[in-house]
Amino acid sequence: MYKYSFLLVCAWLVNPARVAALAQRIYPGVLLHDSTNCVVIDSVISEGMFFHYGFQKGDCVFAINDEPIHTTKEFRHAMYSIRAKDQVVLDVKMQGKQQIKTLVAQGRKQNPYKKIDVIYGELEEHGCTLRTIEYTPKKGNGLPAILIIPGYNCSSIENFSRSYYRRLIERWVLDGYIVYSVEKSGMGDSEGCTACEEVDLQNDIDIFTSAVRKLKRDLQVDSNRIYLWGHSMGGIIAPIVAQQSRVKGIITYGTVFRPWHQFLLDMHAVQKPLLDKASAEETNLFLDTIKSLYYDFFVNKKTPAELVSIPKYKHLTETELEYKEGNTNMWGRHWRFWQQIDSLDLNKAWRSLHIPVLIIHGGADYIQCSNKEPQLIRDAVNTSDPGYATMLTIPDLDHLCMRSKDYLEAVKNLEEKQFLKGNFHEGMADEILKWLNEQEGIRE
Repeated sequence: MYKYSFLLVCAWLVNPARVAALAQRIYPGVLLHDSTNCVVIDSVISEGMFFHYGFQKGDCVFAINDEPIHTTKEFRHAMYSIRAKDQVVLDVKMQGKQQIKTLVAQGRKQNPYKKIDVIYGELEEHGCTLRTIEYTPKKGNGLPAILIIPGYNCSSIENFSRSYYRRLIERWVLDGYIVYSVEKSGMGDSEGCTACEEVDLQNDIDIFTSAVRKLKRDLQVDSNRIYLWGHSMGGIIAPIVAQQSRVKGIITYGTVFRPWHQFLLDMHAVQKPLLDKASAEETNLFLDTIKSLYYDFFVNKKTPAELVSIPKYKHLTETELEYKEGNTNMWGRHWRFWQQIDSLDLNKAWRSLHIPVLIIHGGADYIQCSNKEPQLIRDAVNTSDPGYATMLTIPDLDHLCMRSKDYLEAVKNLEEKQFLKGNFHEGMADEILKWLNEQEGIRE
C-alpha cells in the first residue's frame, strides 16, 4: 500500500470561531515514549495543554484520573474521553518531583485568520454526531462553496491547519468561496460514532453526501454553486457523492479510475525501486507474486483470514496486507473498505454526472504515480459530455500539494515534513481558482 504514514497532532489555528454544542476534545500537545511505569515526555508543543501547565521534556505521567498509564496508547485512550473544561487529575513527575496535579482541560487554541470566519458545527449521520468546520469570507450570502473530501486516512480535519490544506483553504476563502469540512466517523470532536478504522466505504460516502445536503441548506451558500474537492481517495468518493446529491462541479487530484487491484500493480512498479531500492528483477518478481493475491482478495473477495491460511499467500498477507489475527485493520482502514473500493464502477459514475470536472495530475506524485488515471477520468467524462473535463498536468507537483521537482525530491520533502514548513504549490491553487472562476463566469 502507500509507503508513507505520518501523524499530525495539532489544532486549527483560526479565529473568530463559533463553537457548537459538541464539546471540543483536548489537545495535549506532547510527544511521548514508553518507560517502565509511566510515559515520558520527549517534547512539548507550545499550542497544547501540557505546555500551558508548564510540563517539560523528561517529565513523566504515571496516571490520568486514577487510570495507570504505562504506554503511549494508554495515554491516548485516557485523553480521548476528556473534553475542554473537564477536571483532570494527573499523577506526574515534573522537574524531578512526583506530585498530583488537578487541572482544567484546555481545548484547542484558535489564532486569527484576519479575513476568515470559522464556524464549528455538527452533522448527524449513522447515529453519531460529527464535527464540521466551515471557513467563510467575512461578508456575503449566496456564495459558492467547496466541500473537502480528503484521502482515506483516519485523521482529523483539525489537522488541516499544519498541512497543505491550510493554505489551500485560505486561497479559496479569500477568493470568495465558502469551504466546508466534516470529520470521518469517530474522528476529532465527534461523539457516539464507530471508529473510523472499523467503518466501511459506504459510511464515508454517506457522511460526505449528508455534508452536501447540509451545505445546500446553509443560508450563506448558493445551493446551486457547490463544488467537490476530491483529493487522493477523495477523488474516488467524489463522483459517487455527486451521483446522490447534485453539485456544480468536481475538482479531483491524485486519484484513481481503474479497479484498485490494477492500479496497485502500477504503484508498486514505481515505488518498489524508488522506496525499497529493489532491482528490476526483484520488482518484477514481487509483482508476479502479489498479482494473484490481489486478485483473490479484491476480485474473489476472500478475507485476509482465508488468505493467510493458504501457504503461498501467508507471508504476503502478513506483510503486504498487514494481517494480524483478530484485527480487521488493513492499511489504516477495515479490510472490507478496500474490497468495496475495488468494486466501484467509476466509469459509470463519471459518465453519469454531466457536470464540469477539473482533473489535476502531479508529475512528482509518486503515490498516485500513473498518468493513466487522470486520462481515463477525462475520457469517461468527455465521452458523455464533450469538453466537460479539463485535465491539467503540473510537472513539479507532488501528492501533498508541495512543490517537488521529481519523485526523489517528493520523497525527501515528505520525509522532512516540508508540508509543515510552508512548502505549498501556489501554482496549483492558481489553476484551481482560474477553473472555478471560469465556472462562475468571473473574468480575471
